Amino acid sequence: MSTCPRSPDGKRLATSRFDKTAKVWDISPEGSRELLLLSGHTAPIYRIAINSDGTRLASASFEGTAKVWDAVSGRELLNYSGHAGRVLGIAFSPDGRRLATASTDGTAKVWDVETGQELLTLSGHAGGLSGVAFSPDGKRLATAGTDASTRIWNAVSGQELLTLIGNRRAVFDLAYSPDGTRLATASFDGTIRVYVVPIEDLVALAESRVTRSLTSEECRKFLHLELCPTAP
Repeated sequence: MSTCPRSPDGKRLATSRFDKTAKVWDISPEGSRELLLLSGHTAPIYRIAINSDGTRLASASFEGTAKVWDAVSGRELLNYSGHAGRVLGIAFSPDGRRLATASTDGTAKVWDVETGQELLTLSGHAGGLSGVAFSPDGKRLATAGTDASTRIWNAVSGQELLTLIGNRRAVFDLAYSPDGTRLATASFDGTIRVYVVPIEDLVALAESRVTRSLTSEECRKFLHLELCPTAP
């Protein structure tokens, strides 16, 4: 079993399992019981996600696919295939209309939840991906990589916006703060890091801590800006 997200009302819990199934549980105060068994994957399910209104579940599998399920009936609604490696990260957008997946093939993809159409492919990590998260406003997408970096993308255009470094080993999970101004990452180097993600706040923090300005090359590499911000 890997992840255990709750429904928005807090009454149901979803568990993903290495026996190729997922389960949904009633965890109301009256007593816990199994509500649904989701089966259809041919390899272990690594992660599962619940959308914002609790009507859909999504599962990420080692077989290289993701599936979306009806959270009430357990019926499989869509199967998303297109990755060339295991799918380890999965997340619904806040409005529930898009699904993001992250794979060991080094890419993240964004899909239309209703049609199954692939909307974006994000590539840039120097290794596989193990986590993905939408910002609370749905405009940004963060990816966690085995290259020890975290990257932030425009979730509509696919443009890479920021590269966050500092970890010594793979980043395996990540989450935004409720206001979207902070991003927490968990790494196999044994650390949890919290980053300031608005570029203007990031620059201000850097200016308060470093003893020199960033070079043009550093601005292009880490801030994805052609010109470095000028000091006030």
